[in-house]
Amino acid sequence: MKFKYKGDKDLEGKKFGFGIITYEDSSKIKVNFFDSKLNGIVYFYNCGLDNSTYIGEYKNNIPVGYGLYSRQGLKLEGMNWNKNYINDIGIAIWENGEIYEGEFKNNLKEGLGTYRWEDGAIYMGHFQNNQINGYGFMNFANGNRYEGEFSDGYISGWGRFNWEDGKCYFGNYKKNKKNGFGIFISSYDPMIALIGFWEKGKQNGLGVNINDNIVKYGIWKKGKKEIWLNNEKDIKKYISNNKYEKCFKNPIRYVNKILKIIDDY
Repeated sequence: MKFKYKGDKDLEGKKFGFGIITYEDSSKIKVNFFDSKLNGIVYFYNCGLDNSTYIGEYKNNIPVGYGLYSRQGLKLEGMNWNKNYINDIGIAIWENGEIYEGEFKNNLKEGLGTYRWEDGAIYMGHFQNNQINGYGFMNFANGNRYEGEFSDGYISGWGRFNWEDGKCYFGNYKKNKKNGFGIFISSYDPMIALIGFWEKGKQNGLGVNINDNIVKYGIWKKGKKEIWLNNEKDIKKYISNNKYEKCFKNPIRYVNKILKIIDDY
């Protein structure tokens, strides 16, 4: 792209010192030159179709160190810019009020960070490839909270979810829905809980219903109870060789262990 230069030069006519470059699309650069290369603090403005701006450190035509980039809807500030990318601690602020503070890799959220939504929800934890991935804490705007594993922005894996009204689920998730083994506690005094398996958010398979220390075993399908298991032979048949056999054999003891963990939380 063609440009005009106005500024200092050395005895050989090379750009040296302070100058302003104006491109044919009206974008401009205020810059310090050394041996005709960008060095020091550089200020780009009215750049490209989005009229973006950038102010930061350059060395031999390459952005390094601290920099601040902004365009309509986004501000990106951070340390260790390298070839137009942040690869260190930084902060991104969006026009709608959402904020990310944490680690970046090639301008993408990567590593530990905190993300704040405009409604007041906050996530603190791991990011990978610009998505919430790994272990973290999510405090929702309505007072609910979750601690556990995430995958590609979803609650997925093992974790515990606490509702504002006191209910709690401790177990496996897949794409924001209870999936796999878990325990759902709806009341503490008297104790009312469900232990068992879920699929796509609905209880599915073997389950244990606890109501004020009364224990009943049953089989659920897509969230609906199909049968109660009323004799020891049937119960033993379903819980034997189950990965969670100990939990099913002593459900009240297991729930009390979970309650202790929740109290510590």
